[in-house]
Amino acid sequence: MDDIITATITAIDTGDCTIGVWVRPDNAGEGNIGSMLIIESTTYVLILRFDASTRVVRSLYNYTTADASSLSVETLALAVWACVFVTFRASDAKLRIYFGDLDSPMTEVTYTSQGAGSGTRETGGTNFKIGNRSATDRTFNGQLAGALCDAREWTLAEMEAFRLGVRPVQTGSLRGFWPLDSPNAAQAEDLSGQGANGTVTGALVAEDPPVPMGWNPAVAPVLFMPAPAGTNLLAKMMEY
Repeated sequence: MDDIITATITAIDTGDCTIGVWVRPDNAGEGNIGSMLIIESTTYVLILRFDASTRVVRSLYNYTTADASSLSVETLALAVWACVFVTFRASDAKLRIYFGDLDSPMTEVTYTSQGAGSGTRETGGTNFKIGNRSATDRTFNGQLAGALCDAREWTLAEMEAFRLGVRPVQTGSLRGFWPLDSPNAAQAEDLSGQGANGTVTGALVAEDPPVPMGWNPAVAPVLFMPAPAGTNLLAKMMEY
């Protein structure tokens, strides 16, 4: 199994960052550690993945002495769309994981463990991977859509707006946004304005999460309500 989408981003070497994605798992993925999102340099920088067959979620940020590592108590349900975010805060070197779904708002998970990174922080992460890592041995099994990477820490309100369908706007820190809603499986267009279009290997076209997504006008707030379960209001996305 080698399904993966790869893109080249500008490295996040200092400061905070956020990655997020919509997921609908069929199981916990290859080896029960299916990778959702990863930023790599010569080794990994930041990871969002499953940690066991129960589909608990782990995130890791690479440090020379001890990695920043967070593991959720909560699990992701099979065949159910969930919105998953992880933020990294440079001031305390900790990762924070957030879940939401079509019915429930974004909220921070409780943690089985949450350790701060120590030593020297990994730098040079320019390889963004969706659905696997470069070794292609941690395939995510299910559907993915709406992946993003930002060089700042998102607020809970921003995550909730994204869950409700508001697409991220480029404010200078957004490294990439790949909605994966093209009916062409070979297209993984980056809509951040950074030109970080993805290269697709092995992924197939399937349904999006039933959430109408659009751009939020700067002049007034717009609320988007989730569509009824089973309603496909977007064109297509990638299936792994």
